[in-house]
Amino acid sequence: MVLGLLLLAPAVFGQDFGNTMTESRLFNVEMGFLAGYDFGAEETVTGSSTALNLAILENAEIGFVRVSFSSDDGVAVADTYNLLRFNYFFTQQLSLSLASGAESGSAAGSLGGNFLLVRSIPEDGFSSTMKINVQYLFNEAAGIGDGTLGISLLGTIGL
Repeated sequence: MVLGLLLLAPAVFGQDFGNTMTESRLFNVEMGFLAGYDFGAEETVTGSSTALNLAILENAEIGFVRVSFSSDDGVAVADTYNLLRFNYFFTQQLSLSLASGAESGSAAGSLGGNFLLVRSIPEDGFSSTMKINVQYLFNEAAGIGDGTLGISLLGTIGL
């Protein structure tokens, strides 16, 4: 992982940021909330998502993501996914998201898509977006079939 981060720096700083398709030219912080359905527990869930994304190509970014689901009372955290995510942008509004990591000590993954509702990337200054994210989260303990389908409303701000 350390080697991957060391190789990431030349990729980030060696690219042309003028015609980027990603959500920002260098990096962004992403925050939002989600609602979904847990197929294993057969119940609806709510939670939050935070991420730090780094642009590695004009149409790709890598991010460190934390998705937390609230317990039934809405106060405590029931499940937390810590993932390393890769976003590939097909257009300036549409991207595919693949992630792997851990949830409660077992291997976990995610497959999803993003649709950018609002996108603002000025020539110089902060960029911002608002997007809808649909993702399927799963872990090794429950299996792929008993994952969680979530829909998120996310906002980003970055450079």
